[in-house]
Amino acid sequence: MQSVADTKEGTAVAALLGDTATAIEICSINGWQYAGMLDRYDLYGPRHSVEIATEGRMHKMFVCDKAIEIAHKAMSIIGDMDVIETWILKSTWGHKDAT
Repeated sequence: MQSVADTKEGTAVAALLGDTATAIEICSINGWQYAGMLDRYDLYGPRHSVEIATEGRMHKMFVCDKAIEIAHKAMSIIGDMDVIETWILKSTWGHKDAT
């Protein structure tokens, strides 16, 4: 009997999880970089300047886009495993007849 990790589905899920971890790490690094820009106003200018505000907005848009992408990938993984409908019925709505 093959385990899930040995099948094509397991490899695809591992690839999606790897992409997700990479996106999260990129967002984290980007956040630290923006925090460094706020901290080093001698190099980048005042915190409330137009340039710094623009950088912050770009960071926010990038992170929000990646969060939506990650959530979509997670929902597709869970949906492919036929877990989501049962989980929603049991945990969210409290239906006891969901099996």
